[in-house]
Amino acid sequence: MTNKGELVKNLQDNYFNNIIKNKEHVEINLINGLILKGKLVKFDNFSILLDFNGNLNLVYKHSISHILKKNKK
Repeated sequence: MTNKGELVKNLQDNYFNNIIKNKEHVEINLINGLILKGKLVKFDNFSILLDFNGNLNLVYKHSISHILKKNKK
């Protein structure tokens, strides 16, 4: 049986891999109110690499409130 931690990781992995595969733009809302926009490049267990106009931004997952797909290619 899958434990809760594995389910959450698989859900995140599937969501992020789908965004990367489809080259979708995202809007990342941070817990401090800041909004980051760009394309998801890579991710790991603790962080997300976001490309905004050729500038790479490393965003730690613990600082994220939510992520919205913008469906802009």
